[in-house]
Amino acid sequence: MKIVMLDISTACGAKCKYCLHQYRNMVKPQFMVWEAFVKIVDILKRERYDYVYPYLSGEPILHPNYWKMIIRMSNSAMVTNTATKLCFVIDEYEMREAFKRMNCQLYFDVTIDAPDQTIQDNIAKHINNDLVFSNLDKLATEARTKRITISVVTVVNRYNEWHLKEIKRRVNDCGVTRWAAKPMGYYMGYRMLPEDEATIADMAPAKSTRFSVVDGHVVSKMKQCGSFIKPVIGPTGNVTICCHDMLYHESDWNVLKVGSLDSIINSPGYQKKLELGRRMELGICRRCN
Repeated sequence: MKIVMLDISTACGAKCKYCLHQYRNMVKPQFMVWEAFVKIVDILKRERYDYVYPYLSGEPILHPNYWKMIIRMSNSAMVTNTATKLCFVIDEYEMREAFKRMNCQLYFDVTIDAPDQTIQDNIAKHINNDLVFSNLDKLATEARTKRITISVVTVVNRYNEWHLKEIKRRVNDCGVTRWAAKPMGYYMGYRMLPEDEATIADMAPAKSTRFSVVDGHVVSKMKQCGSFIKPVIGPTGNVTICCHDMLYHESDWNVLKVGSLDSIINSPGYQKKLELGRRMELGICRRCN
């Protein structure tokens, strides 16, 4: 299996506190243009990449061509795995058409953090909790007779850690049986500001395998990084080695200019950064979790 992340959208309507995206003030909301997408997918198909995560720094389904992109990748023998919040109105017609025309397995990893609006408002702004569950129900209904797998993840924090059974029940009521709780802190960011650190400390659950809070400061428990196993291609074709590098600070390559992702990955420069990244010795690794 050859895996790649394709950052088709840097736009996101959610304001999740635990996401710590001060990047939202630094990253320009941007969609990968269709022409660039087609060229990149053709390169990936030629080099036999067969598993694509079509997201990184934003909400992929916000892309106006998202369902069209899914069809293109599926018809290029690529399995896709989309992470989404499902917090906006979905074009049901385009979704159904995409599901009719797909040729490969589709995965959807949905993040749902609350069982009701009151708890939701403590965790993330601009998310209609009822709309999220309504979208999940629609997605699950269309997926039942097709090669589509839906999983739901809840990021555990002090606001929802006592309501996990309620969330799981509502997820199951939508016809989705795959649900898991994930510890907050699996992504903390490499440019954490003091106010971000205060937010993490405030939202921290009773226990976390990823970090500790000591005297109000966040202390990572990570000693090495497993994120450097798949390349990331940005909206303009830039390539980075890290799925947390939303600002592409470690991007010295562009797949559209080189014409080959394999050539980039096998280059001495990429391999050197890969090794430094695994040991968490790159500049972006500091305070990252």
